[in-house]
Amino acid sequence: MAGKISFPGVGQIKKTSAGGMAVKKISSGGAVLWSSSIPRQGVLKSGTQQLSQNSYEKVTGFKIDPEFPETDIAAAAAANGLLVSGRAAFVAEGTMATSSTANQSRGVQIRGSGTVLGTTDGTSATSSRTAKVVVPDGTDVLLELYASAGSSISSYRVLAADTTKLSYRTGGYYEQLTPVSLVRDQTTEATLTANAATEWPRVPGSGIFLEAGTYELIWNLYTVGWGAYWSVGCRVGAEQNQVVAGAASSNSWNRPVQTITVPSAQFVMPTVKTSNSSELTIDAGRLNLFIAKI
Repeated sequence: MAGKISFPGVGQIKKTSAGGMAVKKISSGGAVLWSSSIPRQGVLKSGTQQLSQNSYEKVTGFKIDPEFPETDIAAAAAANGLLVSGRAAFVAEGTMATSSTANQSRGVQIRGSGTVLGTTDGTSATSSRTAKVVVPDGTDVLLELYASAGSSISSYRVLAADTTKLSYRTGGYYEQLTPVSLVRDQTTEATLTANAATEWPRVPGSGIFLEAGTYELIWNLYTVGWGAYWSVGCRVGAEQNQVVAGAASSNSWNRPVQTITVPSAQFVMPTVKTSNSSELTIDAGRLNLFIAKI
């Protein structure tokens, strides 16, 4: 579906098509101010791959992941990665899986245009490791998957097909830019500002306008008091959808993840609440939210 929507002072939002998915551009006076990527892409390892010992190596050889049918598999196969084209906020997820569950060190890295975006590693008797990272603002980012294994037995260092995978989903990134004072046990609108790479703006007092669908929300809240005293959520209609921030320790970052269902296109309201009796302020830069459609 193609079309144009004009907004005063902004210019035109044009919908074009890429692999059957809507790709949007915002332009003004002939200049492209913002362009979206294919909203979601994912690939699976198409065969096994032998890893050397204790060295991160690029994962190569991919096929389309059935969960992401809109993937440009020709481009992904050529680059041995996924291109988040244009400017976007996105979440990337990568999994390395070995054919063995033997106790050994395993690691997975997601790299974006050569820079390490996220790493998960450690020693255990599980077959896989997964890394997940939010990128608030990226332009033409090539995502690549790297993996390592530490066993001295070469057959334990074989990457498995189908369960080794890489994907991304674009969305919206929002950050609190000014200090906010709360009232104990009172649910309050989260004062969040959308960044320049975000397609869905926040309207103070109304919330964020989302189309019908299921969304993943990745929160990041730094609490001075115990994280267990804090909760965040996104109100949809009468449903508060509050989740506990998480950590039982103070002075720490909490990263609760939740899923919400939006039955029809509407404004949803990000909220925050604390039951702490003394720490009632969220300083600037200590609350952010990423939203992506599943």
